[in-house]
Amino acid sequence: MLKLHTLQNGLRVVLVPLKESNSVTILKGYAVGSRNETPANAGASHFIEHMMFKGAKKYKTAKEISKALDALGAGYNAYTAKDHTAFYVKVASVHFKKAADIFFDMLYHAHFNQEDFERERGVILQEIKMYEDNPSSYVDTVFEEACFANTSLAKDIIGTTESIKKMTQQDLVSHMERHYNDKHSVLVIAGKYPSNILTLLKKWVPKSQTWKSHEPYQVELQDIKGPRVAHFKKKVEQVPLGLGFRGVGYNHKDSHIYNLICTYLGGGMSSELFHELREKKGLCYYVSMHPSLYKDTGSVLITAGVNKTQVQDSVRVIVDVIRTFVKNGITKQALEETKSQMIGRYLLALENNEVHAESYMKRILVGGEILTPQQRIKRITKITRGDILRVSRQLFKKSNAILALVDEKINESQLLKELQRLP
Repeated sequence: MLKLHTLQNGLRVVLVPLKESNSVTILKGYAVGSRNETPANAGASHFIEHMMFKGAKKYKTAKEISKALDALGAGYNAYTAKDHTAFYVKVASVHFKKAADIFFDMLYHAHFNQEDFERERGVILQEIKMYEDNPSSYVDTVFEEACFANTSLAKDIIGTTESIKKMTQQDLVSHMERHYNDKHSVLVIAGKYPSNILTLLKKWVPKSQTWKSHEPYQVELQDIKGPRVAHFKKKVEQVPLGLGFRGVGYNHKDSHIYNLICTYLGGGMSSELFHELREKKGLCYYVSMHPSLYKDTGSVLITAGVNKTQVQDSVRVIVDVIRTFVKNGITKQALEETKSQMIGRYLLALENNEVHAESYMKRILVGGEILTPQQRIKRITKITRGDILRVSRQLFKKSNAILALVDEKINESQLLKELQRLP
């Protein structure tokens, strides 16, 4: 049974007891990401994520932190998203106290010394080059820059070479003081943890904090006015393409329907897009479809890697699949099979207590309804064929379409001709 608590300093704590587990995940999420940044400090949240592992009060260096956690056999990491940042450690339950001592020392007592800062700047500049040299992942960035143009959501999470080179140690400290407040964060502990957990937390979590006011983001989205083509010029051997559409946010009543549509059209080897593009036409090795949901908006994106001479053919097939789907919807049998696929994957994921922790963290940070696994499954089972038709006809419109590509040169007029065939 899920247990919710609020500590004296405003930190929200979610306890998810999984008594049959032999492990425990400690995860802390902050309501800050790249959308909370300005062009001048782009990449600050991601930079702070790196710096949290560089040393603190008890464990003074990166090596001391990693050595202490590795000695426990722990899994640990962090990630920055556009609307939140999360840090986690997962250990065998017998090591909970030691792992928590290291984890909270990092988060509450990290020191951002100049030497570590300069060294990590170089690491991040190399990370930027790595992503730019990976076109298949960079196509997502090209799409979101076009989909959310002139908003903070359009920015890449990692920042730019220019912003990272100009960033100072004080810029990071100022960003942290504005946004990394326990009142705007969530701590989730999922798995097998000590019965006196709340008493133990008082040892690690400060009773009070003094921070500057949290600055919320604001997004004023412009109409896409599609269909549009977004092109990043780069020499490639295989063309990564992404056909995407702007959609709803994380808390919208139809968000779970988006997940089902993505599963049916591009969620595996039995999906419609995989069957048409790869199995029937042999146009690609991989094709997938996924939603990206934020608090107030979102998108769905179909991605594939195709031969340079078959870009137009591939777009034509994708458009054909969408046209058929919008016209005919989904059969009763296919709907039940897709529901079963979603529920089966979800139940398998719940074997990992990290999934419990991340799910509850996201829900609470974005102010959404907290759903138990049983409630989430019930929502899936209630989706109807009418729901699928309604949502697909709202989503898959040519006026809402953006085609993103990474290639040296493209035939934009021919690609737009294919996109005009969308509903």
